[in-house]
Amino acid sequence: MDAATNQTGGTSDTGYDKRDSNKEAGLEMTRRNLRSTPTRRSLLLGTAGAAGVLVTAGLPVTTAFAATAAESYVQTTGERILAIANSGSSSSNKKSQFLSLLNSRAATWEIAHHVLGSHSGWWESLGGTSAKNTYAGLVMKYIAKAFITYLDEIAGESFEVTRSSGETVTSRVKFADGRSPITVGWRLYSVSGSYKVFNVTVSGVSMIGTARTNFSSIIRNNGIGNISDMQAYLRNNT
Repeated sequence: MDAATNQTGGTSDTGYDKRDSNKEAGLEMTRRNLRSTPTRRSLLLGTAGAAGVLVTAGLPVTTAFAATAAESYVQTTGERILAIANSGSSSSNKKSQFLSLLNSRAATWEIAHHVLGSHSGWWESLGGTSAKNTYAGLVMKYIAKAFITYLDEIAGESFEVTRSSGETVTSRVKFADGRSPITVGWRLYSVSGSYKVFNVTVSGVSMIGTARTNFSSIIRNNGIGNISDMQAYLRNNT
């Protein structure tokens, strides 16, 4: 598995403020694009009008909608997770494969910062890029270890995106044995149109929400008073 890297921000040692600025700029660009992009309803109406002209002219008509960038990103990621779940590998191999996928397609810095909760100030105490990458890598290992228990649950036949709204995407896993499909929700992080996964929710269970709750308990129950203690705990328990 690849080491955790700064997936969505620059490599400056100026820290998280710059990444926040980049995030806001990316989000504002996304909002402007969404406001200027025709809705699916308007596209449908426009296509229907064009179809009428083609039918009148005796020409065949094919109507298709291209997936959004967010939907395509989730579709690819979901298919790769499903492939790991169905691989038949040992739990340790699945964990390694999932961790590699997590490091390459997740917003590692944003997640590592968020799960600290009320202790988010510790993030800045890490200092430069290298230290933040090291800590983020430990957080990804922790999440991979926790999330691996859900892989058997989503070892289904197919994965498909069902709808999206901006950076929020909903999908489902279908099963060949007749079980009801499982809903998987995705929250993406966007900077200038480049997506990373910020959160995944499986059957109502949030990956990042669970990690944040667990981190709060770990800090409280183990007398952890700083980021160095937190890193030591993660090294010994992942």
